[in-house]
Amino acid sequence: MSTLITDDQISSYQNDGVVLLKNVIEPEWLDVVAEGIEDNLRSPSKRTIEFVNDPANDAHFFFDARILGEVNAYDRFMLEVPDG
Repeated sequence: MSTLITDDQISSYQNDGVVLLKNVIEPEWLDVVAEGIEDNLRSPSKRTIEFVNDPANDAHFFFDARILGEVNAYDRFMLEVPDG
């Protein structure tokens, strides 16, 4: 698994504000993030903003901020994921 980011990817990010980085995070850590999302959806904070909630179309987009210390799986990911 490579964690190197290319100059082209950096340039794309600088120009477009977003870049897709594949295979940068180990799959088991993605499972931790998914667990955190499920926990966050079950117990959203007062800061949560729901932009889309359309179960019929399997569409849900929400935002929650300042969650450090509130969602254990997010804490694990932010503080324990190896940096390459």
